[in-house]
Amino acid sequence: MVSMFIVIAILVLLEYIPMGNEGYMSSTVKSSPEQSMYTNTDNSTKINSEGSSNNTVTSWSSISSNEIARTMDATENEDIETKMTGVVTVTTTTTVLEENKLMQDNFQWEPPVVKWSWKWIELGWRGLVDVETTKLLSKGCRFDPGVFNESAVRCSLLQAPAFTRLARALAENSSSILETAARVAVWTALHTKYIPDGEGVEYVYTPAETLTRGGGDCEDRALLEAALLIAAGIDNVVLVSFEFNDTDIGHVEAGVIVNGTLYLLPPVNVSLPLELEDYAGYMSLQGYRLASVKVYNVKVSRNDGALVIRVGAEELRPPMPPTEPWRPPRAYLDVLETEVLQLIEGLYGKPPCPGFVQRVVDWMAGYLPEQEPPMIPVGYYMYAVPITLYKSKPLSYAIVEARIYLASMLAQGLDHWLREENHWCVVVHAEAENVEMQLFRYTPGGALKAYTGLAPATVLHVFSGPWLPWFTANVTLEDGRLVIYSKNNITSILVYGAGIGDDLVELVGVAKPGAFYPGLETVEALNWTTEYNGSLIVIEYSKLLGAVEEKASRLGVEPPFLLVVWSGDRELYEMLLVPRDNGG
Repeated sequence: MVSMFIVIAILVLLEYIPMGNEGYMSSTVKSSPEQSMYTNTDNSTKINSEGSSNNTVTSWSSISSNEIARTMDATENEDIETKMTGVVTVTTTTTVLEENKLMQDNFQWEPPVVKWSWKWIELGWRGLVDVETTKLLSKGCRFDPGVFNESAVRCSLLQAPAFTRLARALAENSSSILETAARVAVWTALHTKYIPDGEGVEYVYTPAETLTRGGGDCEDRALLEAALLIAAGIDNVVLVSFEFNDTDIGHVEAGVIVNGTLYLLPPVNVSLPLELEDYAGYMSLQGYRLASVKVYNVKVSRNDGALVIRVGAEELRPPMPPTEPWRPPRAYLDVLETEVLQLIEGLYGKPPCPGFVQRVVDWMAGYLPEQEPPMIPVGYYMYAVPITLYKSKPLSYAIVEARIYLASMLAQGLDHWLREENHWCVVVHAEAENVEMQLFRYTPGGALKAYTGLAPATVLHVFSGPWLPWFTANVTLEDGRLVIYSKNNITSILVYGAGIGDDLVELVGVAKPGAFYPGLETVEALNWTTEYNGSLIVIEYSKLLGAVEEKASRLGVEPPFLLVVWSGDRELYEMLLVPRDNGG
């Protein structure tokens, strides 16, 4: 018996969700939060008051090998310069970066599920990175490959000019320094994999070596990302080394500083770079408490047409996760109300159900600040939220919050489904006294902070989208295909109908391609891939719904129907299937 309905309105679904197998990857990659610092020089990127960039990046493609060799004839203790010529302009827009959860074991990471239509995601490095040139760039710079220190950082980042073509392509149409940094992090996760050093052995690989090997561990990934950031025209990059209490595991991340705030590049399961204090909160959710933080400041200047790299290390006091409460001001909620309305009308071409927007905003403005303790920040939530919700809509904190609030109710009981003016709504009643929910705040620097609090158990109009952060499986409808993805091992998918009382009647199951299940009517999945790091199932939705309706008709079972995703005897996800011609 299934004890609880989790209600999701499958209405008209978004265009940007990936379709088919090609949008998903299963190779294991290591995740590291990165930070970088940004300064303005005459030849570097300029940031306007909104934080977007009008980048002027110097091209390295016309440097001769002789010039490189002469320039790199330096010792470990000297500044290293490389001549550069040519200019290229980089412009801006937004992108969608999506989830996967950071694993605790040695900080490995998984590649995110992403849409492949963004050119920067599809880029391969071969043809864009000249490995032979990186050898010339590193000539004369020596470091102990068994030690991560200032020399290792500087010698590795001297290779940045060889990554200019790739970095320029990654930064194309980026709207900000932080977006470029996030793209670099996601691209690196998608195009490298986690390769640990041998037992008891520590070895630092240069960015070129990491690419040719196809991956590396945390410091290798961080150095590659830092080289790409510098090559994209972002100066004052940092590498941050962490140690944690109660474990001998260390970790390294790359990052940037924007408007005086240090941001770590994102773990792959979140959407934007994290402030350092939020990283501390994020890691505390993973079970790690920071013991020490060492920042390797990479000073990059391009004075007189020469690249100069200096590296200095400093110890920082480990930041504590934020504890100060935050209440949404009225002006903030006014913006949210407008954005919620624009979001729904933009996605569906119609206004939301009557009273929906005001209901949500009144709830936020009235209930949370006054009747409950204020929301407490917890760093980043464990799962990602989409940042761009449709087409080229600019990133907006209110859009992100709207996404969370529109899918905020967990239902222990279902009242009924409604249809109004061809715009689908669902009324949900939660019988519990309250439910936990999250609020994401968009900060001036361009990052998201997550807060947790209790929402009232009341009747709300819920208008739900496909990516719901608290579910352990994601189910989306994409061009007629039901796509189910989970970090868990999905063992079965069953559709039930309402029986007598609280009992459910088993109707139809989903079968792996070519599989047969005696005693169970099934619909064969188009794809069923299960590996150690997750499951991906693709089903033709009309075929599934047709089989369900046919079986229900024979048994005299009326809609709605309940689709349940199982991992063994553990329920991962519930979703109501309501045929449109029946008002669902």
